[in-house]
Amino acid sequence: MNILLGAYACKPNAGTEPGYGWNWAVHLARRGEKVTVLTASDVRDEIEAYRRDHPNPNLDFAYVTVPTKRFKRGSTAASTCPHNYGASGYLRCSDL
Repeated sequence: MNILLGAYACKPNAGTEPGYGWNWAVHLARRGEKVTVLTASDVRDEIEAYRRDHPNPNLDFAYVTVPTKRFKRGSTAASTCPHNYGASGYLRCSDL
């Protein structure tokens, strides 16, 4: 079975939400499922480093660059908007 797993937070050797996304992906792949994880691109280097040391042919990643949204005009503080992740993810999925 092919599985597309959307895991905004996904990071190897991490706890809480990033670890939860990572563990879903790894455990499904170990069961023999072909898993493609759609995740944010800011952890790409860490994921790819882990994958070099722990190859798994059933596990692949598609990275999404998430646009940020400013909440106040002229503010330097930016926050990631979950809706932007969904929209960017949809566009990225069309390439898979």
